[in-house]
Amino acid sequence: MNVTLPQGNVGSSSASNLLKNPIVGVLLLLAGLALLIWNEGRADYSQIAATSTEIDSETPPTDNSLEGKLVSVSGLLTTVDLISDGQYLKPGQYVALERTVEMYAWIEHKNENKYDYDKAWLRGPADARTFANPQGHENPVMAVREFTTKANNGKVGAFSVDMASVTIPGLSPLQLTADKVIPYPGVQIAGDDYLFVGRGTSYAPQVGDLRIKYSVLESNIPVTVFGALRGKSVATFTDEQNNSLHQIVRGNRAQALSALKSQQETMTWVARAIGLLVMWGGLMPIFRKVSPNMAMGKLRLVTFVIALVLAVVGVFAGISIA
Repeated sequence: MNVTLPQGNVGSSSASNLLKNPIVGVLLLLAGLALLIWNEGRADYSQIAATSTEIDSETPPTDNSLEGKLVSVSGLLTTVDLISDGQYLKPGQYVALERTVEMYAWIEHKNENKYDYDKAWLRGPADARTFANPQGHENPVMAVREFTTKANNGKVGAFSVDMASVTIPGLSPLQLTADKVIPYPGVQIAGDDYLFVGRGTSYAPQVGDLRIKYSVLESNIPVTVFGALRGKSVATFTDEQNNSLHQIVRGNRAQALSALKSQQETMTWVARAIGLLVMWGGLMPIFRKVSPNMAMGKLRLVTFVIALVLAVVGVFAGISIA
C-alpha cells in the first residue's frame, strides 16, 4: 500500500539541509577529533583488573592489609532470590532478568515522494500521527512494556556482592517451557524463544499482537568478580585516578582478564571508526562550500583521505596526552 504526496517530508528535508551546513561540518569535525583523543586516554579496565589480588572464594582472608584493596574472587555466582516479570514468567533463581517486547505494527517507508506501508515486528512502533497517511495505519498502544530487574542478593563463593552497583555479564536467551510460564488465555509459547500474546497466531499475527522474549543471567555459573574487599563482601573499588571497578565476568580469572582485554580493544576500535566517520561527515559540507563544482565521487574520496589522516593524528595525540 502506498500514498503519493506532492511534497517531501519537511523534517527530513530540514535535517538534510542542516547536515549540508559548513558550520555543522566544522562542529562534527571537532567532535570526531575530540572523541578520538578521549578514546585513547580513557581508562583500560583490563589493566586495572590485572593488578587485583586473587583470593580464595571460600576462605575470607585474615590479612587485614587487603581490606579496601582491589581483589578478584572466582567461583559460582549464586542467589537465593526468586525474580520474575510479575506477569507471565514464574519466579526463578535468576541473577538478572530482561523482558523485551515487540508488537506487530505498521511501519512507514519513504521512497522519494511516495510513502509505503508495511507490517513488521517492532520494539518501538511509531505513533500513526507521525505518518504521512495515518488513516488505516493506526498502531495501538503497547499493553506490555519492556522490563529489567536484578536480584537483591548475590554471592560468589562465600563473598556477597553489592548487586546494586556491580556490572554484570551479558544475558542469555531464556528457553521457555510450560513449567516456566504462568498460563493465561491467549498466551502461547511459540517455539522455545518467545511468548505470543494477541488475537492472531504466531504464524499469522494481527496488528497489535505481541511477542515477548526473556533473557537472564542464570544462577550457579562460574564467574570472577573484581572489586574492593569489604570484610566478606566485594564492593566498588575506586583508584587514585577516580576510576571505579566493580564487575562480574564469566569464567575464571584468566578467562575474565582475557575477556576484559578483548572488550577494551573492541571498544577502542569501534570508537576510532566512529570518530573517523564523524570527521568524514564533517568534511563533506566544508568541501562542498569550498569546491562546489567538485564531482561527488572525487569529493568523497578526498574528504575520506583527509579524515583518515586527521584520525591518525587524533589517535597519536590522544596516546601522547594519556
